[in-house]
Amino acid sequence: MAEKHRNYHVKYILTITFASISLFSSGILAHNAFAMGPYPGTCSNEYYGKFTNATIIVGNQTYYPLKDNVYFQLKSSQSYYLTTTIKISNQSSQGNSNPGSLWSSSNISGVDQNDCSGTVYPNQNITSSGNYGFPGTYNPDVNNKISVYLTVDGGSGFSYTVYWVATNPQPSVPQNIQASAGNAQVFLSWTASSSNGGSAVTNYQIYRGTSSYGEHFLTEIGNVTSYNDTSVTNGQTYFYEVIAINSAGKSSFYSNQASATTKPLPPATPTGITATPKSSSSITISWTAPATATWYNVFSSTSPSGPFVSIIGTTKTSVTNTGLSASTTYYYEVRAWNTGGWSALSSPPVSATTLP
Repeated sequence: MAEKHRNYHVKYILTITFASISLFSSGILAHNAFAMGPYPGTCSNEYYGKFTNATIIVGNQTYYPLKDNVYFQLKSSQSYYLTTTIKISNQSSQGNSNPGSLWSSSNISGVDQNDCSGTVYPNQNITSSGNYGFPGTYNPDVNNKISVYLTVDGGSGFSYTVYWVATNPQPSVPQNIQASAGNAQVFLSWTASSSNGGSAVTNYQIYRGTSSYGEHFLTEIGNVTSYNDTSVTNGQTYFYEVIAINSAGKSSFYSNQASATTKPLPPATPTGITATPKSSSSITISWTAPATATWYNVFSSTSPSGPFVSIIGTTKTSVTNTGLSASTTYYYEVRAWNTGGWSALSSPPVSATTLP
């Protein structure tokens, strides 16, 4: 299965993310970045922290990942400037205000790395900043979407996503993806890339998930603009994105996201149907509920061959047909319903004759 993210970015981004930390007290003290080590063994006299500021500058655009869901695009010739500020707690988890260390965690595209900082002091701000660019180990012929999630012990954190863009002429992003659901299937269609970058589009990759922007690689198809996904479960919402591929690589962004909820199968036909006369003007009809049914429709006729007319809609499995003629035979059929549709009518019809 093709990778949506590549793990060889992890070491690079983790190194640059915490490359330098400045501690502010009476002056500015330079410290090393978070040292490697298993938690909590190397975190002596541990303090909690909270991100109070985080800004990302890409060209003339500023993002605030503490407030917003940040996504941005970066070419191999560009860099982004990340600044973070962490507020240290009043006292350590050991209940004192002696110098200690701060526990942090970085998750880069699903890979964790945990670290302890250098010396920190209570009630201080730790500020880290730097320019972070295109990784040297990155293959510019393949595009990647890299998700970064940073936390410190104390529950504070933020995330952002970088779309790396290769310098080769990849196709443009597929547009207007549409998803429509049916019984155990979702049909996808989209508009082809408007530009192929000078090299014809050869394939499209489809990504699917059960949460918004939680898509993972599903399949790769040829140069067609539709796909019928039959590997789905009824009653579930699915989210999709599509990217285009040519000889230079993948389109720089994923398409817009589309979603659809598959419909459950219609219920089975009700069984065990009985009709019992109760008086000269009423008959009670009962049946066994099929699984997943939420509604029933009862049909009646004075002839076994019909026509049958709907007389009652109900959520119950027993109803009484009233206002009937004495000493008359009535025939009944029942069908069930859920959001997937109607079952077939029960057959053959059951009958009962009202009392004299």
